[in-house]
Amino acid sequence: MAVALLSLKLCEEGLLSLDDPVTNFLPEAHDIASLNGITLRMILSHTSGLNDPDDLENALYRKQTFREVLQRDGIRVHEPGAAFLVSQSVLK
Repeated sequence: MAVALLSLKLCEEGLLSLDDPVTNFLPEAHDIASLNGITLRMILSHTSGLNDPDDLENALYRKQTFREVLQRDGIRVHEPGAAFLVSQSVLK
């Protein structure tokens, strides 16, 4: 919630737009296909088409990079903006 509130405040101040591509904020990720067409608005509204992998926590322990996780098969489960999806992962 804090990220969403800060994002909206920055939009209000004209420092960013909800319709900016997320790759504008992640220049090192401009060539990651799973991010194509995804905007900040889609990330904040859970309509990006990205799903958390079941083993995301383990990937972090294995020190996998952001790039490695986003390039996995199945990370993008639908086209951006096509459906609402909240992570199906369960925290232990």
